[in-house]
Amino acid sequence: MVRRTRTFIKENYATYDSAKKQYYLTFNDGRIEYFPDRLPKKIEYSFDPSDKKDIYVKLYDEDVVKIINGLFLARYGLGNYIDKEKEHWQVQKKRK
Repeated sequence: MVRRTRTFIKENYATYDSAKKQYYLTFNDGRIEYFPDRLPKKIEYSFDPSDKKDIYVKLYDEDVVKIINGLFLARYGLGNYIDKEKEHWQVQKKRK
């Protein structure tokens, strides 16, 4: 499976429009599509740590947090899988 993140696509395939300050892709049919800006929104909620039926309490349980922190998810470390030697040779080829 090959997965490309928005950042990867923008860095490697997109063109930057300095007037709009946005990246865009040009498709084979000439159509241009801009990447929309993502604006994260904070949603606050409250929960009672003593309520064992509350699902949010379970998410913050010490054991659950340890398990999540122990996961090695490729999505969050794609750069760790770059073959530095192969990348070096590709750069050399482009310079020629």
